[in-house]
Amino acid sequence: MAVVRTNRIDVATDGRLTRQAGRSGGAVTLTTLDRALPSDWLTKSDTTVTLGATIVLTPGTALEIDEPGTRLQLVGGATPQDASAIYSGSGRISLKGVSVTSVDPATGQAVAPDAPGRPFFSISSRGRFEAVDSTISDLGTPSTGIDNGRAGVSFNRGSTGSLVRTTLQRNTTGLELSRSEAVQLQDVTFTESVSDGLVLTGDRGTTMSGIRATKNGDNGVAVKGETTGRPITGITTSGNGSYGVAVTGQVGTQISGITTAGDQAGGLRINRSADLHVTDFSATEQPAGVYVHVGSTGILLDNIRTAGGRRGIVVEKSTDGLELRNSRINGARVTGVGIGGKHVLLNGVQVSDSRAAVRVERGASACGSRTSPSRADATASWRRRAPPAW
Repeated sequence: MAVVRTNRIDVATDGRLTRQAGRSGGAVTLTTLDRALPSDWLTKSDTTVTLGATIVLTPGTALEIDEPGTRLQLVGGATPQDASAIYSGSGRISLKGVSVTSVDPATGQAVAPDAPGRPFFSISSRGRFEAVDSTISDLGTPSTGIDNGRAGVSFNRGSTGSLVRTTLQRNTTGLELSRSEAVQLQDVTFTESVSDGLVLTGDRGTTMSGIRATKNGDNGVAVKGETTGRPITGITTSGNGSYGVAVTGQVGTQISGITTAGDQAGGLRINRSADLHVTDFSATEQPAGVYVHVGSTGILLDNIRTAGGRRGIVVEKSTDGLELRNSRINGARVTGVGIGGKHVLLNGVQVSDSRAAVRVERGASACGSRTSPSRADATASWRRRAPPAW
């Protein structure tokens, strides 16, 4: 382990201080670490740098990895003690124009995704992480049942920073924001994660634009934990193993500007949530464009567009209070709108070229305006009524 202080770098082996290297201040670079660490802890070969030590920053320090084209390999292995993790502490980590990945010395390949000794970045309270034009891959530890595991990059309570034009690939979870503050995500791609691409849980002030989540093992984007009022927006998903976007336990969240296609379970899942406003959402060839269930209430779906797939909108029986308005459902192979819940209002909804336009399950309650014809003449003609009270 190497602890970076404002005036020196402390090197510890097996919990014992073995070396101190003085420094004059300023940001630490890979060259700085090369001079301070034992020779077998950091090696260089052309543009590849291999680091076999955990790095911990202290207040007032910074680690800058900004030589364009540099490939930084963090050593890992079969046990947690093998992981060369990088902790921000209250310092700052900056990546610019580089790639960071893991390497297992036993194989010369990236550390296996199920290995507890995969490296990771951990950003702590008052710490900052910045990545621009970079790639972060094959990092993060798996969940063991006792330990929830770590994302490739984790922002923890009170941390901040930004990721711009950056790709996170083949990590356990790509990126997790857990009670972080004002993190900026711009043109970020999450792909081939073992689990979710991006996890948002209790984060505050996060801004998002140009988010792409593709081919992740579970959800493209998962939103859960404490509700904070930050909007969910600017997301494109495709080919994820579960839903494009999954929202759980949120109240009053605004969701907009989302495009989904070909995710294995569906486009948007709303679970145990209340008073959500979803607008400008599209789903193409999804098993369910939008799936609302598990006691969700007061849900507004506005300007929803689905094309193809099995079902456009599914309102499960435990849902109480949902309005679908100004929306178009086209080409659903089973049902355009499936209603199992109570107090469901359809207003200005067009269902076309679908096997069944609207299907209301026994025990459900719904009302709404007229829908357009379906392919199988299963047109549901609704008279406009007063919105249900919920």
